[in-house]
Amino acid sequence: MARWLMIIGALLLVLGAILQFAPWALNWFGKLPGDIRIETERGIIF
Repeated sequence: MARWLMIIGALLLVLGAILQFAPWALNWFGKLPGDIRIETERGIIF
């Protein structure tokens, strides 16, 4: 159980680092076929 928690934590750490330092690496998220995307002046809703 502890091993899985450590693996999940490490994956979340890597994902957070990617989002912080290379946000362009995940720019496809929210732009897949069938996704609903609404852009307004106030923000973007996925």
